[in-house]
Amino acid sequence: MKILWQDKTALALLLLILAGWLLVFWPSLVAMEAVWRGSDTYTHAYAVPFIILWLLTTSQQQLVGRPTADWRLALLLLPLLLLWLVGYAAEVAALSQLAAVLALQLLLISWLGLKLAWQLKFPIFYLIFLLPFGEELHPMLQDITADLTVFFLQLSTIPVFREGLYISTPVGHFEVAVACSGLRFLIASLAIGTLFAHLTFQSFRRQCLFMLALILVSVL
Repeated sequence: MKILWQDKTALALLLLILAGWLLVFWPSLVAMEAVWRGSDTYTHAYAVPFIILWLLTTSQQQLVGRPTADWRLALLLLPLLLLWLVGYAAEVAALSQLAAVLALQLLLISWLGLKLAWQLKFPIFYLIFLLPFGEELHPMLQDITADLTVFFLQLSTIPVFREGLYISTPVGHFEVAVACSGLRFLIASLAIGTLFAHLTFQSFRRQCLFMLALILVSVL
């Protein structure tokens, strides 16, 4: 990674930026890590920093230019800090954590400069998978699970009665619980599938089509 790190002044500046970011957003980062640790749905987030380092390592030969800081973009930190403050004060973890990750992305873009940041747009974007998002999809995914269950039971000519998320058959009564929503598989598929699409397809259109197919297959 010579191209990125051979400038000691730029490296020192990056370390200073990261230290400041950690200092400001530390409470939200600790809360975010607690979610990773407490839920199997988000354990993949521990691998995200290592994936990004690997992407940077494999991209080093293709980079053109050196970090040239452009601090005009850093002005956007003001609304992000306000968003973080609102989320932190209101104890809305999703807001404060989103602001923390977006702030890191913005700081990295500002440090790299637009030209180099564009070449590293995917590793910077991939930081979004640090966020423990998707919990609000549980009810919708549970409904889909219940719909598909009833459909296949009827297709198999098995008598079935459904009331909300509760399903009754001749052999027993069942509930489509939160764990049955498939969110864990969907989130992990998104994280891995996004990386696979980036490494496999050059066309943005093909990447989007692959991700759409992945989402549909993951839900089914």
